[in-house]
Amino acid sequence: MTLSVQSILDRLDWIKIAIETAQECGNHDRKLSGEKVMNGHYLKALQELHAVQKQLENLLERAKAQEADQ
Repeated sequence: MTLSVQSILDRLDWIKIAIETAQECGNHDRKLSGEKVMNGHYLKALQELHAVQKQLENLLERAKAQEADQ
């Protein structure tokens, strides 16, 4: 099963929104708690979301290459 370039772009848009949201929540939580650094759970979530983003970007490159070959 191959994914269309547009569906991958849609997924990338959603993951970017998730990253922005996690970043904002982590910063807001940090300010409310008076901590100097973001909670480790937010950092781990951001690491995972960035890994998904990278995977989707790689998938997008492969999908574009497949479309170009067809």
